[in-house]
Amino acid sequence: SIQVNAICLDDYINQNKIVPNVIKVDVEGAEKLVLEGASSVLHDFNAVWIISTHSSELFDECKDIMKCYGYSVETLEGFHHELICKKY
Repeated sequence: SIQVNAICLDDYINQNKIVPNVIKVDVEGAEKLVLEGASSVLHDFNAVWIISTHSSELFDECKDIMKCYGYSVETLEGFHHELICKKY
């Protein structure tokens, strides 16, 4: 096994004073964990999110989370579990 340092997205963005425009998530099944660690980003910013989900269940759960934060959710044409999320 390999030990890897990790930081939640909210903390990383706050520490580095970043204002994201686009966030791509492809984390092999940990999509909900990313969204849980990004509640401030989801609430405070209008970044476009591209989320690659790795199951139908995660697809539905992530779609519901994004809609709760006011995002419109579409699927990327030609990709089975890819979400495009925008807040207007």
